[in-house]
Amino acid sequence: MGKFRPISRFTVLPNWERLLIRLQTMSDSLGANDGLLESLGLLLDKRLTLAKLLARVCLRVPEQTGSWAVLVLGLGSNPRVIATNLAAKSADRVLGLKAILPELNRRPSSKKINLSGWSSKVKSGFINVQSVGSYENQPVAMLSLSQSTFDQPTQQYLQLVANILSLHFEKYQLQEKALASGEEFRSLTEYLTGGLVVINKDMKLMLWNRTLERLTGQKAKNVIGKELEQVFTNEEFEPLLTEIVKLFQTGNGQSFSVDLELDLAAGKSGWYNFSGSLLGSTRGEAAKAAIIIRDISNIKRLEQKKNEFISIATHEFRTPLTAIKGYLSLLARDKENLTKKQSLYLDRATMASDRLVSLAEDLLQIAQIEQGRITVKRKVVDLSALLKKIVRDFKVKAAQRGLTLTFTKPEFEAKAFLDPVRAEQIFANLVDNALKYTAKGSVKLTIEKKGGSETQPQVLVIQVRDTGIGIARDKLEGVFDKFHRVHQTEQVREQGAGLGLFIVKSFVKLQGGRITVKSRPGHGSTFIVEFPLVKKQIVARK
Repeated sequence: MGKFRPISRFTVLPNWERLLIRLQTMSDSLGANDGLLESLGLLLDKRLTLAKLLARVCLRVPEQTGSWAVLVLGLGSNPRVIATNLAAKSADRVLGLKAILPELNRRPSSKKINLSGWSSKVKSGFINVQSVGSYENQPVAMLSLSQSTFDQPTQQYLQLVANILSLHFEKYQLQEKALASGEEFRSLTEYLTGGLVVINKDMKLMLWNRTLERLTGQKAKNVIGKELEQVFTNEEFEPLLTEIVKLFQTGNGQSFSVDLELDLAAGKSGWYNFSGSLLGSTRGEAAKAAIIIRDISNIKRLEQKKNEFISIATHEFRTPLTAIKGYLSLLARDKENLTKKQSLYLDRATMASDRLVSLAEDLLQIAQIEQGRITVKRKVVDLSALLKKIVRDFKVKAAQRGLTLTFTKPEFEAKAFLDPVRAEQIFANLVDNALKYTAKGSVKLTIEKKGGSETQPQVLVIQVRDTGIGIARDKLEGVFDKFHRVHQTEQVREQGAGLGLFIVKSFVKLQGGRITVKSRPGHGSTFIVEFPLVKKQIVARK
């Protein structure tokens, strides 16, 4: 048998390669006994299961070493035999020897011991103990008993056998953990209430769980390995496919959520939520994406009923409010004939009715937004002129509060493709909000440009900056949510239902824009709105 060639291409070698190098360095001393090398070759067969390897060890080691007994022992509180070449009673007698138990705790070792308790014919012998890793959460040792001493090549051989066993025990435990993890994962995915899809970066399906089989009527065996576009073929899936492509392009830490109304299975139309996130590979790259699919048809139906109720209730609400405002207006015409107290009551009633009208309008707009009934009529809008008008409209209110309201006109044409009515609602609401939550100081409006490269289109950045009470960091995330009020009633004089900023964000998004906020308590807030800049040649054609 030829010598092994040393393997040294890795700084830190895998266990198998370290073992092969060790075999090579010991080949000279083992070369005197070709049977030892041949035996090691049989034990190195990677196809062997752990049980077959143990059986081969118990067969081959006695042949090569002249041992009477070979035992692979689990060294728990009560040592037990995992494998041996002895009969059960003989193995129990070996474990009962008082001289053996102390040796098991001092491995590896080789020592002469008293064997009179094991055999009436043999009074003494030699024991060799080698550690072979762990099995079922307890340390394991290989014990060999022989009448004569173990020479150096035999001891080296026993040590290599122990190393091979240790590797197999490690491999066995890893396989058991992998099987357990795989079983847990299968149980988790198979019994999820939602559908689960896992795709790789080539958009090919890697997992398709049982829930999704029920939702779509397509079996996993028929779709695994196919591209997502081959399975989700309808045009309604285009927004989903677009989001997935963006997900892989953006990188780790990103996610998406999109609601689609479609026929996921033949004859089963409904609303479905697709939420996805990336799964990092071992190299930290975005190699896969997981997509959870939930049937939200019932939620959408409830939302529709809620919006219908709000819409009907608001219309009914507006009728008596219109009458109340009409009568209050008639009283206001004859205000000089009212007493001071009556005039005060009239003003308060007028303010209260105005708030109710504003709330009714907001609720109606919310219902229209969620039902998708908001229409936009876009054209080229000069934002400089629009913001100048809004500042002029709010000048009186700002002066009444002792605040400075200004707009810095840019040196370029700030034109965007927007619905002028919705655009005015957006910035009027932001300015009104800024004035409400600013006790002293100023509210400033500015327009800037950013972007303009091949990868980033040029956009207009409109900022509404105030010196008000500001917003805490933990409250910023929900500032655009419905019915969300950042400040407690006792913190500010203003009242409201928390609908304005939700409407603002909806109108911004509806027109292809983006809105964000920066704020610190006591240092004011800055609302930042971005819209694509209209190029001059487009303006000229209009």
